[in-house]
Amino acid sequence: PETPRDISFCGHAIMKSEIFVVNDAALDPNFRSNPLVTGNPFIRFYAGYPIRTVNGSRIGTFCIIDTKPREFSDADAAIMANLAKLVERELAGYDISVNDKLTNLPNKRGFLALSLQSVHQESVKSGAIVAIKITNMAQVNFNLGPIDGDLALINFGKILSDSVKKGDVLARTRGTQFGLFLSNTTASDADKLMLSLKVFAASEHPLTAKDAGNRLQFDYGIASFDGTDNINVETLYNSSFEQIVTS
Repeated sequence: PETPRDISFCGHAIMKSEIFVVNDAALDPNFRSNPLVTGNPFIRFYAGYPIRTVNGSRIGTFCIIDTKPREFSDADAAIMANLAKLVERELAGYDISVNDKLTNLPNKRGFLALSLQSVHQESVKSGAIVAIKITNMAQVNFNLGPIDGDLALINFGKILSDSVKKGDVLARTRGTQFGLFLSNTTASDADKLMLSLKVFAASEHPLTAKDAGNRLQFDYGIASFDGTDNINVETLYNSSFEQIVTS
């Protein structure tokens, strides 16, 4: 189970800019009465280094704990800092591999991974996967140029993001394609959502800074599931996309 933030050593370490060390928690006034010290796992030594994303956000710590007091030299600290930097580089590589750089949404790989996680949530009993394909992107790029065309894609992603609930997954799965994982949503409800978005995107919301008349148009397909046993997210996404291609 996850340790509550208010008693965790990592909750202190993540707020630091460099390594955070407690040589003997039983003697440290900030930790000697901490339930993690007085009870299981009986921490005495802690060293933690904040882990940052590419944009500088602190997302966790690289840490060492022991049930015995320890000294921690400058050489030890340097080794730990180097190991933490390796973790940051690995995370940066993973972030690039699962995120779309333009929209800052997950890409297809990220979509499949996050949707699979959602399927395994106890609260998810059914759902729908929606494939979306923008049909007039070439015209928008021709009329406005690629810079405003990219802005249109970014804003389109924001429209979709504002329309989904917590626990749903939104991604830009390819250049002009987006995917939605809608938990506990029927195909009928997903269809109603997409029809309302078509009206909104086509007639009410200016998608570009230069010309509000050049709004994106899209088609979509829906594949639903009832029950989460043996669900193949990629197969469902491909099935929903085939509905666009064959319609």
